[in-house]
Amino acid sequence: MEAPSSLTRKPLVVIAGQHSWLVRSLESIFTTTGFTVVAASEEPLVLPDVHPDLLILEADPPDV
Repeated sequence: MEAPSSLTRKPLVVIAGQHSWLVRSLESIFTTTGFTVVAASEEPLVLPDVHPDLLILEADPPDV
Protein backbone atom coordinates (compact mmCIF):
# COMPACT_ATOMS: atom_id res chain seq x y z
CA MET A 1 0.00 0.00 0.00
CA GLU A 2 1.39 3.40 -0.99
CA ALA A 3 1.35 6.38 1.32
CA PRO A 4 -0.78 9.33 0.20
CA SER A 5 1.20 11.89 -1.79
CA SER A 6 0.64 14.52 0.92
CA LEU A 7 2.67 12.35 3.30
CA THR A 8 5.54 11.64 0.92
CA ARG A 9 6.17 15.12 -0.50
CA LYS A 10 8.98 17.30 0.75
CA PRO A 11 7.94 20.24 2.95
CA LEU A 12 7.57 23.46 0.94
CA VAL A 13 9.24 26.69 2.09
CA VAL A 14 8.61 30.06 0.45
CA ILE A 15 11.33 32.66 1.11
CA ALA A 16 10.77 36.29 0.10
CA GLY A 17 12.96 39.29 0.71
CA GLN A 18 14.56 42.31 -0.85
CA HIS A 19 18.15 41.17 -0.21
CA SER A 20 18.93 38.46 -2.74
CA TRP A 21 22.03 37.28 -0.83
CA LEU A 22 19.89 36.52 2.22
CA VAL A 23 17.21 34.75 0.17
CA ARG A 24 19.89 32.65 -1.62
CA SER A 25 21.57 31.75 1.67
CA LEU A 26 18.33 30.57 3.25
CA GLU A 27 17.40 28.74 0.04
CA SER A 28 20.72 26.88 0.15
CA ILE A 29 20.26 25.87 3.78
CA PHE A 30 16.70 24.61 3.33
CA THR A 31 17.40 22.85 0.02
CA THR A 32 20.35 20.88 1.40
CA THR A 33 18.26 19.75 4.37
CA GLY A 34 15.51 18.25 2.20
CA PHE A 35 12.99 21.04 1.70
CA THR A 36 11.46 22.20 -1.56
CA VAL A 37 12.10 25.95 -1.80
CA VAL A 38 10.42 28.72 -3.77
CA ALA A 39 12.42 31.94 -3.53
CA ALA A 40 11.43 35.50 -4.45
CA SER A 41 13.85 38.41 -4.27
CA GLU A 42 12.90 40.53 -7.27
CA GLU A 43 11.32 43.95 -6.90
CA PRO A 44 8.38 44.13 -6.58
CA LEU A 45 8.08 40.95 -4.53
CA VAL A 46 5.52 38.59 -5.98
CA LEU A 47 4.59 35.60 -3.89
CA PRO A 48 3.75 32.44 -5.80
CA ASP A 49 0.28 30.91 -5.65
CA VAL A 50 1.22 27.93 -3.47
CA HIS A 51 0.40 26.62 -0.01
CA PRO A 52 3.73 26.47 1.81
CA ASP A 53 4.46 24.64 5.03
CA LEU A 54 6.66 27.58 6.04
CA LEU A 55 6.74 31.19 4.82
CA ILE A 56 9.79 33.35 5.55
CA LEU A 57 9.44 37.08 4.86
CA GLU A 58 12.40 39.39 5.32
CA ALA A 59 11.64 42.37 7.49
CA ASP A 60 14.04 45.25 6.95
CA PRO A 61 13.66 47.63 9.88
CA PRO A 62 14.95 51.18 9.50
CA ASP A 63 18.44 51.94 10.75
CA VAL A 64 18.49 52.97 14.37
